[in-house]
Amino acid sequence: MKKKYITKLMIAACLSSALSLNSCIEEVFPESSTATIDQIGKSDQAISAMVNSVVAFINAFRSYGPQFYHDFGYSGYNLIRESACEDFFCHEPKFDFFDTYGVCNDLGDADVVNTIWYYNYKFLNNVNNALSALEKADDAPENKYYKGICLSYRAMIYMDLVRMYEYKKTGVEKLDAEAASKNLYGITVPIITAETTEEEGRNNPRAPFYAVYKFILDDLASAEELLSDYQRPTKNLPCTPVVHGLMARIWLEMGSRFELYPEDLNTLNNNTDLNIASKETCFTKAAEYARKVINAVSYTHLRAHETGRNLVCRLLLEKKNGFCCTLTHGT
Repeated sequence: MKKKYITKLMIAACLSSALSLNSCIEEVFPESSTATIDQIGKSDQAISAMVNSVVAFINAFRSYGPQFYHDFGYSGYNLIRESACEDFFCHEPKFDFFDTYGVCNDLGDADVVNTIWYYNYKFLNNVNNALSALEKADDAPENKYYKGICLSYRAMIYMDLVRMYEYKKTGVEKLDAEAASKNLYGITVPIITAETTEEEGRNNPRAPFYAVYKFILDDLASAEELLSDYQRPTKNLPCTPVVHGLMARIWLEMGSRFELYPEDLNTLNNNTDLNIASKETCFTKAAEYARKVINAVSYTHLRAHETGRNLVCRLLLEKKNGFCCTLTHGT
């Protein structure tokens, strides 16, 4: 939204230290209980605090309320997806924290499902607020990095939302026929940016898949440029290899889609300027960006390893085989 607020408590803490060092500079404090985006954008400390709040939301605990045990941040919502599919076994459905998704009950209009939407769009709201404040800030190098960080997170969240909320063919005739009758194929989630007004937000239909793909790719391209010379101080901040990892993921997602639904490639090319030649182009791009990550960092990736009794995941360094090995073995 163009007019956004955050609580005065955070701003007062950030601005007070700045005032103590610059007493000769006139500072405008909010007269109400909140500070405007314009006021935040004029304070380096306030902008830093706002961006840090974006990063910290990864681990937000009980963002929806105290009643849901899965609501402990981004990792909790990732486990929801695993539970709803076949990769995560709920051995005690009546007592498991993720049993709703493991046994597929209460998946309609219920709070336990609304938490997914709330968490992700609250995350996006934090990102967009930070981007709005950065538009009011000066051109200091750190502000360029802050923008790249925010765009990386926004692309990641939209990628997750598309996967969760776009209806795909199930093979169940009744469900697929109902989806077709309601024109649900090919539509994803509403796109909300830092420029979206309140009026626009209240009349914001679900975007077609090609619009969200283009939006994600644009955010990642901007983030790649903004973070090109960034050296992150901690691992919870995105940097160029993180952006390249997200690039690999979205191109793999697109290639897999066009392999299953070839007609969607024509739809995308007819409605965007991406001009993707084929599904193979997407897979090549995915491999290219994954290789950039593998060559740039010394981190390891997860690989299934069978022990004497259990199937566990351990970290293995496989720089020699790289992305092709990853695709071949499905890890």
